[in-house]
Parts: sequence; C-alpha cells; structure tokens
Amino acid sequence: MTDFLMRTNRLCNVLVFLVVFTGRPLLAQTLTATVTVGPTNPFLAVNPVTNKIYVASSFSNTVIVIDGSNNQTATVTVPNVTGFGSVAVNPVTNTAYVGGPSNNSVTVIDAANRITTLTDPRARGIAGIAVNAVTNKIYVANSASNNISVIDGATNGLTILSDPNAMTPETLAVNPLTDKIYIANFGSNNVTVIDASNNNSMTTIPMTVASPPGPMAINEVTNKIYVIQETNNSVSVIDGVTNVVSSPIAVGVHPIDVAVNPATNKIYIGNNNSNFVTVMDGATNSTANITVGFNSVVAVNALTNKIYVAIVRS
Repeated sequence: MTDFLMRTNRLCNVLVFLVVFTGRPLLAQTLTATVTVGPTNPFLAVNPVTNKIYVASSFSNTVIVIDGSNNQTATVTVPNVTGFGSVAVNPVTNTAYVGGPSNNSVTVIDAANRITTLTDPRARGIAGIAVNAVTNKIYVANSASNNISVIDGATNGLTILSDPNAMTPETLAVNPLTDKIYIANFGSNNVTVIDASNNNSMTTIPMTVASPPGPMAINEVTNKIYVIQETNNSVSVIDGVTNVVSSPIAVGVHPIDVAVNPATNKIYIGNNNSNFVTVMDGATNSTANITVGFNSVVAVNALTNKIYVAIVRS
C-alpha cells in the first residue's frame, strides 16, 4: 500500500469494516462491526499474533491501532511526519513499520508504541513496505530513487538494492518460505524478484498486459503472487516456481488493493469504484462479490479469519 493509492484515493470519512469470512457460502459471510477512523486515506496492516490492526493515514501524523478483540482504538502520534504511504507489521517482534513519503522516512513502532525514525539519503519517494518475519528483514520500495531499502530488524541498519530493469518501484510482497521478495515496478510494467537466499540475485518478470502492476499479495502455501492491474480492472497471478504470469482475471472497477488468507486460499480485492469486495478462490481463480460500500484497502487476519476493509463511502 503506497503512494499508488494516494494517486487514486480521495479524502473522505473512512470506515474500517470488519468482515468475517468463515469459509461457508458467500451468503453466510457476515459483516460484524464498523470502526470509524476519521477523514483519511488509510493504509492497513494486521498483527495476527496480537490481534491488532494498524491504520496509517496519508493525511496526518497519527497511526490508529485497533484491538481486534473488542474494536477499541488507540492513537500513536508520529512527530515530524505529515502523511504516510504504507504500513507493515512483523508479528514475531511485534513491530510496525510505517512509510513516510513526505519526509523520506520509515517510522518503527515497537510493542510499547515507542518510535524510532529511520532515514537514508539514498532512498526517496518511500512507497510500499513488506516484512519477512522469518529473517527479520524489512523491504521498502523507493519510487523516486528507483531502489529498494533493506532494514535489518535487529539493528535498524540500512542497505540498498536496485534493479536496472525497474522503474518506479511502488509495492512489495514477501514469501518468507522461499525468502523471495516481489516488487511491482509501476514505471516499467514489470515485477522484480529478489532471491534473498541466493545473494539477492534478481529476476525481472514482464507483465502480460499494458497495465502497470500495483499492490501485491502472496499465498506462501501455494506460492502464488497476486498482482493488481488497476487500469485493466484485473488481477494477474504469478507462479512463484516458474514465474509464469496468468491471463488477467476480471475484478471490480478500479481495483486498488489485495490481501490473501493462506489458511482458506481466498484472495480479497478492494475495488475503489465498486461497492463490493471481490473474493477469489485460489484453487479455481473463480470470483464472487460481497457488497460493503465503495472500498479501498483490505487486510486479513488469517488466525481469526477476519477481513478488514476500508470503506471510502457507502
């Protein structure tokens, strides 16, 4: 979730809808709660271990933390940041990482809500963030400097990686089982694969349609990578073994985010100009829709099988 969203979202009163998907037929799936988080373009991340949901605003210096057990909220103020472009969580260390494109920083929020700010002059236009909880490495897409920052979660040390075939990297996804990182490059219409287990070797995957790749999500169990292609109103699927890209799968109008529940092999797509979330079956790629209102970002807690959807208007 990145400044890719900032190009397309609108300032509005956002409601985070808590939707429970039980694996039963779609008609039996239940909207369980609504939590108001204020006028904001949201970015969501879930810590399944603590059952906390982090809501970062692209128009403020606050991060709202929702307790998934009772939907109570707390607010963490981040000084010197006027807006965020992404958020990701390491559930093992109970640490959240929030990208600040306004000042090219990454804010680290630990379990006690203490704040550390990381900056690197080599990183500009901070966009997406993804975490490998197994290796405790955090990957940050820097869209303006065409490179990737790698944060060592133990030391907060920073290194830089770059792919000469990539332009405007914006979103990332990590498969902790294969230790591969996937970066969607908006400006070059391809996806970079970094193999961290093989000395950060890189492979470039061209997308099959003329629609720049956007937000991504991985089912680490099936080793499938789901890529939003916004201008084509579709999702493409990359096979993590062969790097083959599927034909685009139609979803709603203006798809803007994607999240995966590996336990149920369901994929959830937020559609900014449709009043439904698209639910894809990972086994068949068939789709169905759940009406929730016009929505944007989505996040999944696989342990509780709850899906969080940011509603931009009803």
